Amino acid sequence: ENITAYIYGVSGIGKTELIIRYLNRRKYLMLDVGILKIEDLQIEKTTLRKIVVIDNLHELAMEDDCEDIKEAILSLIKREDIWVILAGRCAVPPWLVAMRYREVFYVIEEKELFFDERQAKQFLKQNGILFTPEQVEMEIAYCKGMPLAYTMTANVYWQMLLNKGITQPSELFSDEEYQNMVNTTYNQMWDYLEYHVYDRWSIQLQEFLMEVSIVDEFSVHLAEMITGRRDIEVLLDKSKWIGNFMIEVYNGNEVIYKIREEMLVSMRRRLRRKYTKDKIRSLYENAGLFYQLSHQPLRALELYEKIKDTERIVSILIDNIREAPNKGYYYELKKYYLALSEQKIFSSPELMCGMSMLQSLLLNIDESERWYRELEDYAKKHSGSQKRIAKSKLLYLDIELPHRGTEQM
Repeated sequence: ENITAYIYGVSGIGKTELIIRYLNRRKYLMLDVGILKIEDLQIEKTTLRKIVVIDNLHELAMEDDCEDIKEAILSLIKREDIWVILAGRCAVPPWLVAMRYREVFYVIEEKELFFDERQAKQFLKQNGILFTPEQVEMEIAYCKGMPLAYTMTANVYWQMLLNKGITQPSELFSDEEYQNMVNTTYNQMWDYLEYHVYDRWSIQLQEFLMEVSIVDEFSVHLAEMITGRRDIEVLLDKSKWIGNFMIEVYNGNEVIYKIREEMLVSMRRRLRRKYTKDKIRSLYENAGLFYQLSHQPLRALELYEKIKDTERIVSILIDNIREAPNKGYYYELKKYYLALSEQKIFSSPELMCGMSMLQSLLLNIDESERWYRELEDYAKKHSGSQKRIAKSKLLYLDIELPHRGTEQM
């Protein structure tokens, strides 16, 4: 006590609940940054020590003009007659760092508030929840230690029992009933994040996070390509301090950003609900083009496949065949080559060449030779540049087809 405490973690982890339960019946002043005024922080000096709790500190990152509030909070921390407890969704923000080391903060990180396996099983038991051992393990994997997720699970579980007229559980859920419970709980969690968390952010930040959620990870350059925005670094800095959900990983000199899984899933859900199909399609096209230009065909193809952009998929497969022999991907892209219609393959000498090589690699010798013959027929029927392309690909196959070895090279 008397040491300033800073508690942080994602929404729903139990920060405020911890404070309320810890302080119990002691008198304290609870202030919420969301509705905080400078007058609320002007507390008279007394001989009795006062406890002041300042919750939702992360919301100061959303306001551009709040220096007076920050200064007032710093002044309270310095006072001997006041014990300050701070809570927010982000790690200690930059404006508090100097004070943290000068006054010595007690920092409680979110990992200390997650339920471990023992606590998760204890919670389920105390709430009268009957699951099979397999369902318990799945529940632990689904909830990822999040107290709010377990609370929502308990609520949905008991609601399902009451709907069947059961007030005392005696039978285990079937796998189908359990999955229905999980789906309902997920929807409640996403709704909670949507209305309790996201709607408090600026529109620009909401749009940015929804748009970059189409990829599992991103760099500043990729985010610029997807969104078309030039203020990505400003938005990334803001997102860092409004919630502990952005993970930074260093790849050489480049920083790669990842959105935590639970928020990533909910952002994708939100994107589908708020954007038109055409708008979403353009986001995927932008991201795919970035990977295509960066010579990462597998990632580009995954994105194009999601929007069923056949023409772009074909263009990547043709570009792959046009690459130098030692740079092309055949086996890695077999899924996409084998999904092409024969009509589409017949229209391109590059694709016929690619199919002959791929089938040879897959040890389908007859198919490989069939496509070689189709390419020969194509060369006979065409003239000019198309004939030259076909003949060059035939020459390439004469040298490179694995099943032929070096015979008659």
